[in-house]
Amino acid sequence: MKNACLSLVAAAALGVLGACNRAEPPAEVSKDVSQARHDAAQNVAEADRKGTEKVENQAADVRKAEADREYKVAMAKAKGDYDIAAQKCEGMSGQAQSDCKKAADTRYEQAKAAAKANYDRATS
Repeated sequence: MKNACLSLVAAAALGVLGACNRAEPPAEVSKDVSQARHDAAQNVAEADRKGTEKVENQAADVRKAEADREYKVAMAKAKGDYDIAAQKCEGMSGQAQSDCKKAADTRYEQAKAAAKANYDRATS
């Protein structure tokens, strides 16, 4: 009885294992391969889309950071140039000093406006 049960279990196991190595019909294989290709193409397209979107977002962040840096540098240069000009004006007196300070103020305002315009152009 014990041997009969063992034989029955062994036969069942061989039957199950034999089914694992059985080839699928060609039509089913073709269908499965087609579906796998379709799924793979969709996965690749989705990964590419997401990657491109991420790169575009990061590129926009980089452009914004560059514009911020350029604006800050331009403003620092404008302020430095103004401070130097204002100190030079201190060596003058009367109308010459007044004209010098007005010219320094005008150049400073122009430099600030140009920096702002460049920033706005770069970030729009």
